[in-house]
Amino acid sequence: MRQFHKIHRGFVIALLALMAAVTLPAVTRANGGWYAEYFPNRDLAGAPAVVRTDAAVDFDWGNGSPDALIPADNFSARWTQSLYFDEGQYEFTVTADDGVRLFVNGTLVIDDWRVTPRTTRTGSILLSPGTHTVRLEYFEQDGAATVRLGWERKSLGRLIGNIITFAEPGTWVRVYRRMPNGEWQYMTPGGVGPIDASGRIKIDGLPVEPFYGRRGQPYRVELWTQGQMLRSQGDTSIGQPEWLLYPYRDNVTKWGPETVVSVPPTSTPAPTPAPSVKPDSGGTVVHPTYTGRLINARYLNVRRGPGVGFGVVTTISRQDVVELTGYRNARGTWIEIRVNGVTGWVNAWYIAGDVAVRNMVVAH
Repeated sequence: MRQFHKIHRGFVIALLALMAAVTLPAVTRANGGWYAEYFPNRDLAGAPAVVRTDAAVDFDWGNGSPDALIPADNFSARWTQSLYFDEGQYEFTVTADDGVRLFVNGTLVIDDWRVTPRTTRTGSILLSPGTHTVRLEYFEQDGAATVRLGWERKSLGRLIGNIITFAEPGTWVRVYRRMPNGEWQYMTPGGVGPIDASGRIKIDGLPVEPFYGRRGQPYRVELWTQGQMLRSQGDTSIGQPEWLLYPYRDNVTKWGPETVVSVPPTSTPAPTPAPSVKPDSGGTVVHPTYTGRLINARYLNVRRGPGVGFGVVTTISRQDVVELTGYRNARGTWIEIRVNGVTGWVNAWYIAGDVAVRNMVVAH
């Protein structure tokens, strides 16, 4: 009788597994729960012995199993669901005994497929607004069996993007962004000019308001010579289509090096006097100094060199007046300042000064 019972039970398990594999869809969302598959092995191998909908992935089976058809040891499970997420950085947390793998839209976010005691793992991913597929895989070797999945939305932090454009010598670029209240904010006081013969201009670190997020913020780019705008992009007031600055990418204007406007000599602007370089009586090179003021930020780190990879030496606040030493990096994106006896570097677009960045001396 005992032998007959074993054969009968094995036949039932195989029959149920075959029915599940043949008749059930790959993923079902009938009641908004998790499509759950349970396997009588620790490798998610073959057809699942149990297929059901779980309201949540939050189980503590102790020394037991998820179902009578699943052994207490050496089993595995997979949960899948499509869920709506608002835009943001999400931190997923899985607490389990033993191994787990978590995928979001096919991207491996947590990978800890090994025998462990009860352990909590975390992984983060940036999600756009919309529906995303979450898949959790789990195995249990022996002893206690537990698995729990959760997540929370984290702050996106500061969203920034870059603009790449081109300009002929004697021209410069002005950049504006449209704020949520509809007003245009001037982002490049003094304008930005080309720094080499290619005419290429890259303006780094332009902010995108959280109101717009990854959808992109409307920006306007203008090419100017003395008192005359030569071309623009994103100026909706004159019927141009909206032009969006997307965070975390280079946003290139429609005009390239082959389409920049050649400026006749008569329209060359009178430049801001460039810092003169001359030795003092002791032979030391002396640069005249100019002043600037922090704008577009509440606080700004002053760094040891021209880039975020350099350490912070001090911090300035909005509307603080600083001394411009007259030096910039080769790309014209960072300038050197002096404040409270400390000399360091800041991102140029944060500072409104009385000398144009293009007329500063390139530091070597």
